[in-house]
Amino acid sequence: MFKVTFWGVRGSYPVPSRTCLNYGGNTTCVTAELDGALVILDAGTGLINLGHTLLAQGVDPLTATLLFTHTHHDHLEGLPFFKPAYKASTTLHIFGPKSLSLDFREILTHEMLPPYFPVTLEEMQSTKSIQDISALETILLDTTTQTPRVVKNSAGAAAPAPTEALISVSHGTNHPGGGIFNYAIAFKGKRMVFATDTEGALDRHGRLAEFARGADLLIHDTQFLDEEYDGTTSDKQGWGHSSVSMATDVATRAGVKHLVLYHHDPEHDDDTVARIEQIARTQFPNARAAYEGLEIELDGS
Repeated sequence: MFKVTFWGVRGSYPVPSRTCLNYGGNTTCVTAELDGALVILDAGTGLINLGHTLLAQGVDPLTATLLFTHTHHDHLEGLPFFKPAYKASTTLHIFGPKSLSLDFREILTHEMLPPYFPVTLEEMQSTKSIQDISALETILLDTTTQTPRVVKNSAGAAAPAPTEALISVSHGTNHPGGGIFNYAIAFKGKRMVFATDTEGALDRHGRLAEFARGADLLIHDTQFLDEEYDGTTSDKQGWGHSSVSMATDVATRAGVKHLVLYHHDPEHDDDTVARIEQIARTQFPNARAAYEGLEIELDGS
């Protein structure tokens, strides 16, 4: 099984509004279920409902691999409210980028220190393995034992065992504050790419299109309408987010099979997101807008 599920699809901040019911108002969180292993991409407020669902399903003990694209607040604000992280039976393998002089464990620790939050990271009773990751490394996830290991890209990572998922990392520099990580997950002949918080106009060398080449699924930042980005009064250039045409351009150049439009602007209501989806389909027919609860099976089962 290779199933992708969307738990949070917004960027910047959550929007609890009746005008956003169709697509949802939680910030970024996506899961990939790989046979017996769970991979979580980003920990926005969508992570909270994921935690509730796992507990309701009786998933205990839980083991999961959690990948962070970067450390802006909308991508980690759900972690302090992820209820499975408070259970001693939970094991979380967490990977993310260093920032300035701080390693990733220090960043998450600072996020949950008084006076900003009443519970510290160490007080969450789960077992947490927190590691820095870089674009020079690859994660091999054994889906049987649910255990990830990090190898250098030159160390034969391109030949995983049949039960291993290969998670590749690409550093995108076109987002303020140090850039972001794009992740690609390959398993049983299928491949998905997660590329949020990327600004297509600044990717002049086509690095993302090359990274996503031939993917079965590309999840791509699509925060703006073209006119919002390109308009004469626009102040959105340089914000690190893409317009509709930027997303469809990457999908076309990469030759991906399916494109999911992601990281919706919090000021866009359901009608605007639906309009963005309609525009995208005129440029790339196999495009759809992400919504909370969307599930995509990549193995055809």
